[in-house]
Amino acid sequence: MSEGNNKSFSETGTGCGPVVLLGRLFGIIQAQLGYYKELLQVSRQERHAIIHQDLQGVRKAIEDEEQLINLTRSAERARAQLSGQIAEKIGIDPGQLTLSRIIESKAAPAGIDFGILQQDLLGVIVELDQVNRSNSRLLRSSISFINKVFNSLAEPKNKVTLYNNSGKTGVSGPGRLLVDKKW
Repeated sequence: MSEGNNKSFSETGTGCGPVVLLGRLFGIIQAQLGYYKELLQVSRQERHAIIHQDLQGVRKAIEDEEQLINLTRSAERARAQLSGQIAEKIGIDPGQLTLSRIIESKAAPAGIDFGILQQDLLGVIVELDQVNRSNSRLLRSSISFINKVFNSLAEPKNKVTLYNNSGKTGVSGPGRLLVDKKW
């Protein structure tokens, strides 16, 4: 921070002071954490549906994920807007206002622990990433298996060996195809 803008988190000015805004920010991040926890649960349900080949379960999970992602985006927009207001109040660039910086400042109102919130948020996001990677691998494996089965069904059932005029084996005939291979 520059000398001219050496405001602290505890200063109040006109309207809501940074401490009040920090309380609101805490609430928004708690809501985001709740959405991420729900998203983790839905992703686990999606994994179960993938493993048990429950197409309806996968569809339901995807719909639920989309709703939760939209809620998370909305909360993120609110968080970014509020972070900008806090940064303006204390005279720093909004990009410099991080949870770590808030924790270091010890400016949070009584009863609000950004440190625990940060740990919980990181833990859920890491686990969500792992579950999503697992789901992605399962889906790729399922698609690969389906392709193999489809290709084995599309191969000729009764391959016929053709002979040329000299009596030697020539080209194998196509036999019967399940699907016209023009696609």
